[in-house]
Amino acid sequence: MNFFKRLLVFSLSLAAVLPLFAADVSFEGHTVSVNGHASLLVLPDAATVEFSIEIRASDMSKIIAKANDLTAEITKELRKAGVDQPLIQSGPADIYSELNYESQRLEHVYGLRLDCAVDDLSKVDDILVVLAATSSESEDSKISSYTVNYFVKDPSVYLPQLQEMALADAKTKAEQTAAAHGLKAGEILNSDHTEPYSGYLSVWDPYSSWDFSAKDMGGKSSLPRVPLAYEISATFKLID
Repeated sequence: MNFFKRLLVFSLSLAAVLPLFAADVSFEGHTVSVNGHASLLVLPDAATVEFSIEIRASDMSKIIAKANDLTAEITKELRKAGVDQPLIQSGPADIYSELNYESQRLEHVYGLRLDCAVDDLSKVDDILVVLAATSSESEDSKISSYTVNYFVKDPSVYLPQLQEMALADAKTKAEQTAAAHGLKAGEILNSDHTEPYSGYLSVWDPYSSWDFSAKDMGGKSSLPRVPLAYEISATFKLID
């Protein structure tokens, strides 16, 4: 069977023979294009603890003053715990008005999220102790835990390994799809890739973005793992 007949049969039967690769493989002329994937579970090197503040009042000036007081209180407790990192506002404040059904008065609601970011992960426990100590809820204000995020500051450190793994995955897919129809995957003609994507580990939903088949780079460390994902698109020459 010559090359063109093989290629025609190859294309017509692709969906039936290779359902697992259907979304990752395409053909054009004498080439096959595939997507190679790679993922790692790595140790974090930074974390943020988010404090959530909510204040209610009929007077907006009182809300701002109360927010400043609560922020100062949290900062004071962090310093006492040996945490010197500043509290940084995470995103815009959430401000709206609603009717208080008990008092039948219109109230302003002011929501604020503050991040305490650390490179020393041993400080996370100290921050959580402060969070527990300052958490409170009253008629006009509330301090609570929003989330804790562990992450990798510079995912590009893992780029060489991710590239190698993704390219190997692409090569395997190209070889398997070609071999299924008596063809061979030859040289790589071109490729394109995404930037390494660093997920984060949230204490609220720690496993939502994990690829459990990913290689664990954390060894025996008791620290949580952060998922890194990477994808490369590669085009290989088909050989008769």
